[in-house]
Amino acid sequence: MTERRYDPDASARTTGGGWRPRRPTEPDLAPAAGRAASRAVAHRAGALLDLQRWAGNQAVAALAGPAGRPRPGVLQRQPAPAGPMTRDRFVETLRSRYGVARVRAGTFAEQQGVNNRPNVAPGGRLTERVWQPWDPGATSDVYESILTAFGDLESAFGGIPPVDELLFFDTAYDVDPATHAVVPVAGVGADFGAGHLSVYRAGVSGGIGTRKGIPVGRSSSTGRYPTVVAGMRGRGSDPGAPIPLPSAAENTGRIITHELGHGVAEQAMAADPAMFTQYRLAVGWVGDELFDIGIPEVRQALAAGVRPPATVQQTRGGRQGTQRTQITRDDWNNPQWIEQPVSEYSVAGGAGEDFAEAVMAFVNTRDVLAARSPARLQFLESHRQSWLRFFRVRPPVGDFPTPSGPERVA
Repeated sequence: MTERRYDPDASARTTGGGWRPRRPTEPDLAPAAGRAASRAVAHRAGALLDLQRWAGNQAVAALAGPAGRPRPGVLQRQPAPAGPMTRDRFVETLRSRYGVARVRAGTFAEQQGVNNRPNVAPGGRLTERVWQPWDPGATSDVYESILTAFGDLESAFGGIPPVDELLFFDTAYDVDPATHAVVPVAGVGADFGAGHLSVYRAGVSGGIGTRKGIPVGRSSSTGRYPTVVAGMRGRGSDPGAPIPLPSAAENTGRIITHELGHGVAEQAMAADPAMFTQYRLAVGWVGDELFDIGIPEVRQALAAGVRPPATVQQTRGGRQGTQRTQITRDDWNNPQWIEQPVSEYSVAGGAGEDFAEAVMAFVNTRDVLAARSPARLQFLESHRQSWLRFFRVRPPVGDFPTPSGPERVA
């Protein structure tokens, strides 16, 4: 999934440059046999998760009793309406639950700021003649995916970073460094800054080659992994754990969760301006280079404030050999690493994008983050509580213990 590179030191959303898109890679689709069965299982699991979010954990546990029969005394709610979510429900839920004041289609005036970026050729400016709007419509599956991302991040962190505005655009734009012309960047699904979330049709509705895949687990030298029916391949993915192809809904959810991860970073820095310095040390960043923090010599060098050695001597299986310490885009999924990034973009995008990818994995695939990147998991686990005072936090609802004693009220 192509995304915009995030500057963790930026304190406000700008219309200027700084974005550096990367080229999306094409997936390698595994045979389609069994795909229908996998979709059926995913549909049943998704339905249970939707009910769980709506009715509460205890209600779902009760409804899923022996032989599927509801237990006596359990409140039975009507299932959510079938079909795509309506825009009215989407807008009202974002407003009432998460405080998002404005949800609408964006305008040409709001995107033409790209023309003010450095080195735009006079004849290469974005014009209203070629610009296209995007309104997802009165109903859309995108609405459900976005709301699910908000809810999942809220569940993982206890709140969400402030989002004041959500705008829909057809595509993102950037400046081609070769021609100095403003060009569409079809692979960008969303971007976020200072409370403003933009969602792009060309990214969330694009082809399978631009989806955000996450490895099935930890890369292992044994090469033994769970079966993946449809997988993705890209730069640096081999050798390593296979990357399942996410569904369209999963992809949109991961895109939004990643962007909200930048919002988490903004509020984390408000809580502690040294947050990114701490994150870099915790996971192995030195400038724009990433080192394997799982290697003791790397940890020792960073603690001493010096650059880690390029190689170290390690003994594996009774044999001594030389081990490189720097992780690159070309080997991010290699089993040789102890602390393994969750994606190529974690390495390509610098510490800011690494953090957002870690948040995305923490929310959507925490077991994978735990298996591959325990240092990242530990950082988020140990710091998230201190960031909550800068989040929007709702009072808890549902699944309270039943009152008892003289203070119980009818």
